[in-house]
Amino acid sequence: MSRQEDPKYLQIAHQLRLELANFKAGELMDGELPLAKRFAVNRHTVRRALEVLENDGFVLRVQGKGTQVLSRHTLYPIELQNAFSSAVSEQGKQVTAQLIRKQFRAATLQEQELLNLPSESEVFEVQTLRLMEYSPVSVIRHCFAADRHGLFTDYQGGSMRAYLAKRDYQLERYSTVIGARLASIDEASRLDISKKSPVLTVMTLSHDQHGQAFELAHSVTRSDSFQYKIVLKEK
Repeated sequence: MSRQEDPKYLQIAHQLRLELANFKAGELMDGELPLAKRFAVNRHTVRRALEVLENDGFVLRVQGKGTQVLSRHTLYPIELQNAFSSAVSEQGKQVTAQLIRKQFRAATLQEQELLNLPSESEVFEVQTLRLMEYSPVSVIRHCFAADRHGLFTDYQGGSMRAYLAKRDYQLERYSTVIGARLASIDEASRLDISKKSPVLTVMTLSHDQHGQAFELAHSVTRSDSFQYKIVLKEK
């Protein structure tokens, strides 16, 4: 049996989806009439194609304005050894990390447990703002045992994994917990979002090359920027 072709509106939706890479978020696509003439179909067929794109989250159809291209989520694969900066850079997007502050503070009970710290101990926290294509996307708190603070004297920004690798610390992801909540006022201000906007929370525990707990990272990320892909590998 020969393979039956997809309906015309699905073929048009597929073609338009390929062309979305040429648009920036917020730009308008051609209207229904120009698209109908281009594909030699009626407006109803074009409308169905645009509905497919809208249902898939690629565009937003606004009455009296047109079809607006939406920002596309960046896929972040969560693997044992991947770093945020390298994973996103491989998708052709520029990533930078700005230093917000370095500080000592009391460790939470959870941090004491996961980092194998004595009770009532401190952590050394390095807080960074991650930007993608010059727009803020994540606030990250990198937490370490307090006696490791000397490692970060020269840290002024950039990939934390790359910085530590140059100092002979090869980190590997041990566990990751993903959640969601509303942004705090400070987070909303740094991420350029409303304080009522949802954010993704990711807590990652990383071990060093000797299997010792080394870093506990708490990240707060704009929910309109990323999709997380969990990569499971058989031993």
